[in-house]
Amino acid sequence: MTPILFLDVDGVLNCKRTFTERGEPLWRVDADKVGLLNEVAKRTGCRVVVSSTWRKGKDRGPEGCRAILRARGVRVPFARVWRTPNSRDGIRGGEIAEWLLRHGSPSYAIVDDDSDMLPEQMPRFVKTTFEQGLTREHADRLIALLSASRSPKSQDTQGGDE
Repeated sequence: MTPILFLDVDGVLNCKRTFTERGEPLWRVDADKVGLLNEVAKRTGCRVVVSSTWRKGKDRGPEGCRAILRARGVRVPFARVWRTPNSRDGIRGGEIAEWLLRHGSPSYAIVDDDSDMLPEQMPRFVKTTFEQGLTREHADRLIALLSASRSPKSQDTQGGDE
């Protein structure tokens, strides 16, 4: 089964510095962090599921999220069902668990700057900070998690958009 990376955006693909520099007020990401994400996907063959509030659409509609990420240099394959479901309580770990329940339980990793994951998800959780966002150390940990259970015979049951 193809590994899945559950991706938050704010605090992962951007950081505090991103918002103190000039640019668009919304939808900002840092090129260096996008490069690290692209490397993780290339080296592991993972597909991405967006768990960020960006998936909800804000002012450009939910489908705009992927287009915005692509326009900002994100070159990762997204899973066929590319975003986690919305929950009433907004607990990210619960939304990820619901996605896994609906779509199988492939090898996965979670990258997020928040800590609202379920206890059983903690070994697969890479926590970033809003101060720094995604770093080389985080990317290396994601690569290790997503590569650990990938075998040459693994089947791609999640499909993608690429």
